[in-house]
Amino acid sequence: MIIFVTTSRENMPEAFRFHAFDYIVKPVSEERLRTLFDDALNVLPTMNRYMTFTADRREVKLLFSDCISAASSGHYLLIRAKSGEEYRTRMTIKEFTDMIDEDERFLAINKGIFVNMDHIRNITERTCIMANGQKFPIKVRESQLIERTWQNYCFDQLRKGQNA
Repeated sequence: MIIFVTTSRENMPEAFRFHAFDYIVKPVSEERLRTLFDDALNVLPTMNRYMTFTADRREVKLLFSDCISAASSGHYLLIRAKSGEEYRTRMTIKEFTDMIDEDERFLAINKGIFVNMDHIRNITERTCIMANGQKFPIKVRESQLIERTWQNYCFDQLRKGQNA
């Protein structure tokens, strides 16, 4: 991404020959820079973050985008992947939340259950239905908040896609 910052306008046509993202003439206001950085961040691709864990005595690296859900089961965590694979790993929900580091895609819908909002098909009063057909119970008392969070996430994703 190329951004020209200069004191003159005379080279502007040539700068865009190099597919410049923007051309700024000094002096530059702080507000203009903030807008420019926001626009640039919306266009840049998101890093492909991944999680690493051990399942069946082997190390697994799973992209966040490929993780559909994580649900605690006894002393284990069941992690489901977009590929259809299910990984059983000795991990706590706390370790999982530390690993995903507040990634905006993941939503806690019940005690010990996280889902990737990119893979939600629908949310009803008591159930979260995933694109792969899986169904998870949601906290009834928080169902409206959970549904609103998912709707806001979807809206933000659409907005980001339109800005790209």
